[in-house]
Amino acid sequence: MALHYPLTLAFERFSFGRKIHIWDAEAQPLFYVRQRAFALKEVVDIFAETGDAPQLYQIKADRILDYSATYTIAEANGTVVGHLSRQGMRSRWRALYETVQTYRKYGWNTAQMRPIWDARYLILDADGQEVGQILEEMPLMKLIGTIFSELVLIRPLLNPAYHIHWHGQPVLATKKQPAMFSRAFTLTQEGDFAQADEPLLLNSLVMALLIEKNLGI
Repeated sequence: MALHYPLTLAFERFSFGRKIHIWDAEAQPLFYVRQRAFALKEVVDIFAETGDAPQLYQIKADRILDYSATYTIAEANGTVVGHLSRQGMRSRWRALYETVQTYRKYGWNTAQMRPIWDARYLILDADGQEVGQILEEMPLMKLIGTIFSELVLIRPLLNPAYHIHWHGQPVLATKKQPAMFSRAFTLTQEGDFAQADEPLLLNSLVMALLIEKNLGI
């Protein structure tokens, strides 16, 4: 199924486990994402349109309660589509601590600081070969912003953004929509890719957003 961009990915505000609704450019429901609550190993189920529709995909972590885990993306019948691996697991408070320590040692050196703030994900095919990356835009601003995220008046200014590269080329980009209370992202297409690659790209992005949300970033 060819998707009509831009897509909207919106987190439910109050729910057990994270839930995301995904709509296309015509506001037609496409997918419903449900992260299972209280699971030691993360499990995410992806359905067509709503939670009552047939399940399309499932994403599973390979270890218990570890955001540096590798996540396997599979079709409902168990066929593996690919994997997602997060590089550099840090909570916002750990990142802040490391920023202070690095500043004391090196001063304001962006080359030394950026690996602390950065969120980077590797997209792997079914054989474990790297085929893409999810890269964060302006990680320092996101770090500073999320530390003060409880201040309601500045929430509309905290809009993390990510770029998805496929075989070295930018193909998708997503950014949080400015809003006081909601957490919705707009996903736009920046380059061409095969329709057969879309499930791995979209599911990888969904898992990355869930990880970032769970880390409090």
